[in-house]
Amino acid sequence: MRKGIFCLSIFWVVLYQAGYSQRYFDDDKLLKNQTRLDLTGQGVLLVREWVLRESLVLDSGIGLGGGYTDLRDDVLNPFWSLTNPALSLYVNPKYYFYRKKVMETCEYCFNNGGAYWGGRVRYVSGPYGNLHFTDLRSTLLSNVHLGFQMGGRSKTMIRGHLGFGYAVTLHNGIGSLYPSVDFGVSRIVNLWNK
Repeated sequence: MRKGIFCLSIFWVVLYQAGYSQRYFDDDKLLKNQTRLDLTGQGVLLVREWVLRESLVLDSGIGLGGGYTDLRDDVLNPFWSLTNPALSLYVNPKYYFYRKKVMETCEYCFNNGGAYWGGRVRYVSGPYGNLHFTDLRSTLLSNVHLGFQMGGRSKTMIRGHLGFGYAVTLHNGIGSLYPSVDFGVSRIVNLWNK
């Protein structure tokens, strides 16, 4: 687990130092690097977005929230416990489509707003607290989704996605297809200047 967190941290640092370039004029609607705090059905996440190209953003985060019990009857079983949260790490490349047209017409597409195709890979740990009364299992989830992110000029925005994915519990290798649905509220907290 420590090696995974260390590797993800190194990955964040390398991407942050690599920088990015955009060909469009300097405008408030351009995609930009930002840090945000998400409150979703998955939990509370600290997320960093890095702009890789004009329409491509890498979104990665770490947080605490619900976990998953053993897959039963080929169904993903989420479980929430405020006293015993699970640790969550994810990486989500996002491709914003029709970006130039969106910049010209959308009134709410500031702060990396718009519609995108995404592909998320997410690791959810077993129980992170001291109380082991649940049967939470380490789970690896991957999905493909169509998402949106909008909020106007304020630092608070709504976001979500709808898609499908595949989940596997790591202790026994049993996997299952699942519908991927995520909606939440985000707040930009920009911990880094660039």
